[in-house]
Amino acid sequence: MKSDTPHIKILTLVTLLFASIWTLQTSEIISEAQAVKVPNLKQTLTAGLKARKTKEHEFIAKVVVLVNNGKLPLKTVMTSFKWARSKDDKIPFIYFENALRKQAKKIKVTI
Repeated sequence: MKSDTPHIKILTLVTLLFASIWTLQTSEIISEAQAVKVPNLKQTLTAGLKARKTKEHEFIAKVVVLVNNGKLPLKTVMTSFKWARSKDDKIPFIYFENALRKQAKKIKVTI
């Protein structure tokens, strides 16, 4: 039995090594795939709000800068975004802009 012990230890180490390598490769592949599929805030707002006018795109750009600078909470933006889309799926932007300006004013942020 003592002669089997080194073989079992080596087999266990090799198995752990392969399992570790496989796990790292799998998680890396999943992370890369997720990164490609996740739109950024500007893309989400532009597409989801059906922004088409220059002033709409400018407003979205300002919102993104405020969120990135930590002045406007992302949660506030996304709450207004979801509400506007539920309010009117054809022209949600006007509802979003109005709601977000009101929410931002409550926390003393000017857009």
